[in-house]
Amino acid sequence: MTFSLSARGQEVIVGAGMMRAPSTARTVIYVQDSLTKEPLVGATVRIASGKDTLAYATVKNMVFTITSARCECFRRFRHPVELTVSFMGYKPFSKRYEAKDFVGNIDVNLAEDERQIAAVEVRGDRIAMIIRGDTTVYDAAAFKTLPGDRLGELLKQLPGIEVRDGSIFANGAEIKRVYVDGQTFFGDDTKAALRDLTTADIKDVKVYDEDNPVAKRIGDTRAPKDKVMDVTTKSKPKIIKNIMLAASGGVSTQTDYNGKHTARHDERTVVSLNTPRNSMSLMAYNGSNAARRTGIEVLSDYTPPSPFRYTEVQAGYDYRRGDSLKYNVNVGFISGQEETEQLSLTDYFPTEVYEIRRMESQSNALTKNNTYELGGMFTHARGRHMLQTRIKGSYGTQSNSGTNCMTDRTDENLISQLRRTRSDRDSKKLEWAFDYNQGMKNGAFLNALLDLNYSKNYNDGWEIDTLGTTSFRTNLRNHGDGSVWNVQGQFGFSKDISKVSTIRLNYEFDYRNERSKQRSVDFLNDPLGVLDLLNTYDYTVNASHNTLTFNYTFQPNRKVRFEAGIGGNATVANRDERLPHDVYTPRTFWSVIPSLDFSYNFTPQKSLSLRAQSRVDDISLEQLRGVIDTRNPLLLRVGNPDLKQPLKTDFSLVYNQQIAERSFNWAARFDGSHTLHYIADKTTYFTEETPLPEYDYTAQRGATLSTFDNAGGYLNLNASLSMSKQFKAVRTTIRSKLEYGYSQVPFFLNGVARTTDQHYMGLTLHLIGGFSSHVTPEIRCTARIGEFASGPYGKSRYLDAQINGSLRSRFAEKYEAKAIVFYSLYRNDVSKQAARDAVYCNVEIGRKFGAKNRLGMLTGVVDIFNQGENRRTQVVNDYISTSQTSLLGRYWFLEVSYTF
Repeated sequence: MTFSLSARGQEVIVGAGMMRAPSTARTVIYVQDSLTKEPLVGATVRIASGKDTLAYATVKNMVFTITSARCECFRRFRHPVELTVSFMGYKPFSKRYEAKDFVGNIDVNLAEDERQIAAVEVRGDRIAMIIRGDTTVYDAAAFKTLPGDRLGELLKQLPGIEVRDGSIFANGAEIKRVYVDGQTFFGDDTKAALRDLTTADIKDVKVYDEDNPVAKRIGDTRAPKDKVMDVTTKSKPKIIKNIMLAASGGVSTQTDYNGKHTARHDERTVVSLNTPRNSMSLMAYNGSNAARRTGIEVLSDYTPPSPFRYTEVQAGYDYRRGDSLKYNVNVGFISGQEETEQLSLTDYFPTEVYEIRRMESQSNALTKNNTYELGGMFTHARGRHMLQTRIKGSYGTQSNSGTNCMTDRTDENLISQLRRTRSDRDSKKLEWAFDYNQGMKNGAFLNALLDLNYSKNYNDGWEIDTLGTTSFRTNLRNHGDGSVWNVQGQFGFSKDISKVSTIRLNYEFDYRNERSKQRSVDFLNDPLGVLDLLNTYDYTVNASHNTLTFNYTFQPNRKVRFEAGIGGNATVANRDERLPHDVYTPRTFWSVIPSLDFSYNFTPQKSLSLRAQSRVDDISLEQLRGVIDTRNPLLLRVGNPDLKQPLKTDFSLVYNQQIAERSFNWAARFDGSHTLHYIADKTTYFTEETPLPEYDYTAQRGATLSTFDNAGGYLNLNASLSMSKQFKAVRTTIRSKLEYGYSQVPFFLNGVARTTDQHYMGLTLHLIGGFSSHVTPEIRCTARIGEFASGPYGKSRYLDAQINGSLRSRFAEKYEAKAIVFYSLYRNDVSKQAARDAVYCNVEIGRKFGAKNRLGMLTGVVDIFNQGENRRTQVVNDYISTSQTSLLGRYWFLEVSYTF
C-alpha cells in the first residue's frame, strides 16, 4: 500500500514503511542491509543490457528524518537487464529483469558475508569512478598511494582532477571548498585539505556543484554554482590534525662562485588543528626549498637550488557557525635574502640601422626584504541578509644592492658601462573592505561593495657609474616618497522577471589618487651635489573609472544557460605636475564593453561552453608621464601622454566529456584574446649623438630610448586537446595535452612599425603510477617546437623540452627512498650560445622509528651532477637573450623530523 503527501510543496511517496522523494528517473534502486535496514551508501550498482554496461554508486538521500541509499537510472532498455549490486562485507546481489519490468522503485536487500568480513580484503577490480547527475565519485581504493601520503598525491591520479600551485581543479573549474564527510573542517582553505588529509583514511572523493553560500543565503537560486569536493573518510574524525617538526643541515661539496663551501640549514613547523567549527594553524619555515615551506610536496617544474634564504611564519584562527557567523584572524612575517650572480648574452636581429649587435653583461645582486602582516575577516548572516567585512595591514622593508658590467658591440662600435646601485625602501599598506548582500521580495537581489586602500612608501638610493664610457658616467643620489589612495565600489541589482529570465544592472567605480615625489642630486662633477632637474619630480595623479553594465540571463532548464551583457566605461585621468615643470594634463577615455556567456549540458557527463568578455586595460601612470628618465644614460625612458586606452576581449570555446565506465575524461578547447589600441614598446637606437629637443636632452651614441605608442591589434590564439585516463590493468593514470598556439605582438623599432609572429606546437605527457603501495613513479614530459618571426630580418626556430621524473618508495614499513631527475633541452637555429642541455638529480633515503613511525631520519644529495648554473633563453621582439644564473651546486644534507 502506498500513498502520497505534500511537504513544503514537494510530493513525498510513502510505502513499505519508507518515505521516498519523487524522482524523474525511469528506475530508482534502493540498497539496504537485509536485517538492520541500514542504507548502504556507496554500494556498487552494475546494469548490463545487451552490449551496454552502466556503473553507479548509491548516494545518501533524506526525506524528513528518513535516510536511504539510492541510485537513479534514466536509460530505457530494449533487451533484458542484468542487475548486480555489491558492497564490501556483503554477499553480492544479482537478478535478471525483462526490459518492461525494469522500471519504478527496486529494493535490494544485501546480506552480510562473514567470509568477506573476516578476510578484510577487497578482491577483484575496483570501479575507479562513477557519475550520478552532476556528482562524480572516485573510489580511493582503486588508486594506490604510499603510506603517509597526503590528499594531493591521490588527487593527481584521479581523471579530470588537477592540482596546480596549491589549488584544485575539476574539469578546468576551480574547487572552491573541500568538505570532509560533509562537514566544513577547512572552510574555504583548499590548501589545508591538501596538507592535512592522509590518503590512508580516505574512502572516496566526490566532486559536484553546489549553491554559492551567499546566493543560497539570500535565495538566489539562479546564480552560478560552485564546484566543491567532499572527501569521505573511514574513521569519521571529530578533529583533523597535522603536527610536524623537522630540521635539516648540510654543506655544499664543491666551492661556489665565491670560492666557498656553503653551509645550509632548513627548519619547518606545521601545526594544524581542524574541527567542523574551528581551524587553527601555525606554519613556520626557514630555508630555501619553496615547495617544502608549504608542507605540500608536488612534482612540477624543477627549481635548482640557489643561494637563497627564506623565512616565513603564518598563523591563523578561523571560526565557523554554519554560514550565519564566520570570523578569522591571520598574522604573518616574511623575510628573505637572495644573492645572485648572472651572465647574459643578447643577440639582436639585423635592422636598417645595424647589421650586428651583441650585448653582454655580468651582474651581482643582493636583495633583502622583510614584511609584517595582520588581518582579519568577519561574516554575519541573518534571514536573507549577509554582511562581510575584512581588514588587513602590512609593513615592509626592502634593500637592494648590486653591480652590472655591460658591453655593447654594434658593428664596429664598442660601448661599456659599469653601474653600481643601492636602494632602500619601506612601505605601509592598509586595506578595509565591506560587502553586503540582500535578498528582497519577488525575486529581487541587491549587493553593495566598498574597498578602501591606502599605502605610503619611502625610498633612498644611489646610482653610480664612474668607470664606464665617459659619456655615460653618473653619480646620482635619489630620495623620494609617495602615497596612494584607492577607493573601489560596486552596486548591483538583479530581478527575476520570469521563471526563466533574470536581468541585472551593475555600477562599478574606481578612484585613485597618487602623489609621487623624488629629489635627485648629481655628485659626478660637484662633491657638494647639484640638483638634477631631469630626474627630480613632484606630481599628483587623480584617476577615476566608472562602469555601468546591463545583463540579461535566460535559463529555461538545467541544461541551458545564456547570458548577454552590454556596458560602458568612462575613465578620467588628471595629472598635476609641479616639478620639473608646472603642467596639468587632463585625459578622458570612453569604451563600450560587451559580454556573452553560453553553456549547454548535453548530459551530466557532456558539456559545451562559449564565453566572450571585453574589459578595459589600465594605463599606468609612468606610461602617461612625458618626462624623460635619464638615471641610466644608456637606457632612456619616457612615457606618452597621448596614449589611448586599450580594450581587451577574451573568448573561449570548451567541450568537456567524462566517460566513467572507462575512467576517462577529455576536453577540447579554443581560446584567445584580442586587444584594440594595444600599448606597444617603441625603441630607438642612436648610432650617433642626437639632440632630443622635446625633452631638452641629448642622447649619446649607443643609447636607446624606450617609450610607448598605440599599435594595431594584439592577437593571441590557442587550441588544445587534453585527456586523462586511468588504465585499470596497470593502475596508472595518464594525462596528455596537445596544443597549438599563435600570437601576433606589434612593436616599434627605430620609428618603424613591426609585428612579432609566433607559432608553436606543444605536447605534454604526465604519468602517475598507482599500482603499488610500496613504489610510486611519476613522469612529466613537455615539448614545444615553434617558429618566431620578427619583421623582415629576424626569424628563429626553436625546440624547448623538459622531462621531470620522480620515484618514491616505502618498503619494510619503516624505510623510504626518493629520487628526482630533471632534464632540460633547448635549441635555437640562430644563437648557438642559447643551446642548453642540463640534468639535475636529487636522491634521498630515510628510516622511520618508533611503534607509530613518528620519528624520521633522512639523508641525501642534491644536484648530484653539480650543474652549478641554470640557463634560460627568451625571444622578445627584436632580440634573443640567454641568461645564466649561478646555483648552489651539489650538497649533502641530513634531516630529522617528528610527526605528532
